[in-house]
Amino acid sequence: MGIPVLRYAGGKGLHADDVVPMEEPLEISIDGAPYYVTMRLPGEEMQLSIGFCFTSGIIDSMADVISVNY
Repeated sequence: MGIPVLRYAGGKGLHADDVVPMEEPLEISIDGAPYYVTMRLPGEEMQLSIGFCFTSGIIDSMADVISVNY
C-alpha cells in the first residue's frame, strides 16, 4: 500500500509514495471469551498469541494448548 511521504535529500524535498508497515489490533480470546487486545504487524498471529499466553503465565508449555485458530 503506497502512502504519500515527503523525502529530504540534499536539502530538497521530494514527494513520493512509500510502503510503510501498518499496525492492526489483535484480540486474543481464551476459551471463546475475549481476554486481551494488542497492536501488531499482520502475520504470525498464532505464534504471537501463544507467546503472549506463555509470558503472561496463562500457559506453562505447549502441552497446555489444545488448539489455536483464527
